[in-house]
Amino acid sequence: MEIYRRMSGRKRLELAFQMGNSLRRLSAEGVRSRHPEYTAEQVKLAVIRLTLGDVLFRQVYGSSYYGEPRATRDVDLVIDRSSIFAKMGAGSGSCG
Repeated sequence: MEIYRRMSGRKRLELAFQMGNSLRRLSAEGVRSRHPEYTAEQVKLAVIRLTLGDVLFRQVYGSSYYGEPRATRDVDLVIDRSSIFAKMGAGSGSCG
């Protein structure tokens, strides 16, 4: 634990990413060993399902994985920030 505390924040973050990648690889190997008939895409989805849990997985991948339509009842907005900044005078501080 002391070694971990002496690491820089960047090194700890790199280590966390490496551990996450190792865990996903190990999970994928487990899925492959239990389901050798799965395609690479099915293995990937199975690992994601293990990671997210059933409820969140169904919400995110419902229609493509289960054939269930999903409705979020929200609105997606796309804002072109470049046009807003152009109207503001490209950083001059004026808004008109």
